[in-house]
Amino acid sequence: MVDNTPDPSSATETPSGGSEVEFVLFDLGGVLVDVDEELSRARWVELGYPADRYEPAFYHSHAKPGGDLGDHSPEGMRRLVEALAGSPVPPEALIDIWTAQLAWRPWVRDLLGRLQVPYGVLSTIDPIHAAALGPLPGASPILYSCEMGVVKPSRAAFLMAAEACPCAPARVRYVDDRSENVAAALAVGFDAHLVSDQESVEAALRGALVL
Repeated sequence: MVDNTPDPSSATETPSGGSEVEFVLFDLGGVLVDVDEELSRARWVELGYPADRYEPAFYHSHAKPGGDLGDHSPEGMRRLVEALAGSPVPPEALIDIWTAQLAWRPWVRDLLGRLQVPYGVLSTIDPIHAAALGPLPGASPILYSCEMGVVKPSRAAFLMAAEACPCAPARVRYVDDRSENVAAALAVGFDAHLVSDQESVEAALRGALVL
């Protein structure tokens, strides 16, 4: 088991020489994970479902939004999708379709190996995607919206994250690809940064990474 308790001796200064970074908190999608929903749409059609039923099946049905909130299990999501798909959607087909959009970014393993401080995850995610990705190696805490019952950018999500992190929010470097989430994190006191790709992630983590 990985010990993710911050060691004060390993705390690093920010690039500007400001407060020390004792912990890194990652978003997943758009940060460490590539998300391309067009791949799921394409797989939906490849398996014989009408293209115009995709959006209603996953979103109008509340399958995805409710999944993110933890209102629906994978089977609950499947039933909602199937109700608007126009034909049966077996569990294996749903997983095939819905996870086609996900891929860990190829540089993640190297990035984690270069971190000088412990790290965790705060992600808005449904249970199917959570199971497909599995836990980020070495991360603690892993805070998934489908288990927390709240989604970003709600203040409640960041307050829960602040409570779960092992140090004060000001010493937590938080990285996210959505500006509304960064703003909400800043409002709670996190050292939050907007990122989109490897270059911006590494820039945001400067001072907490072995270069």
